[in-house]
Amino acid sequence: MNIEEYERELLPLLNSALRERFNTAFAEMKQEYNTVSSTVKSMVNISSLLHERFAEAKRGRGIVQAASQEVQSEHSFVKK
Repeated sequence: MNIEEYERELLPLLNSALRERFNTAFAEMKQEYNTVSSTVKSMVNISSLLHERFAEAKRGRGIVQAASQEVQSEHSFVKK
């Protein structure tokens, strides 16, 4: 069940005096929920981006190391 479903289910049970407070409380909860949800999504996106960048850097280091080893082996072959 989500917040809106709880709100729809509970609202008819309240008298008119409590409905205004109820609506205000649920509006505040929805705002807080949306803030937390956006923050979590941003954190996931940042984590994914960092993971991609680190993976790219790791692949790049592997390519550089392989090229370096190739140059060294060619250089040692030329010296012989």
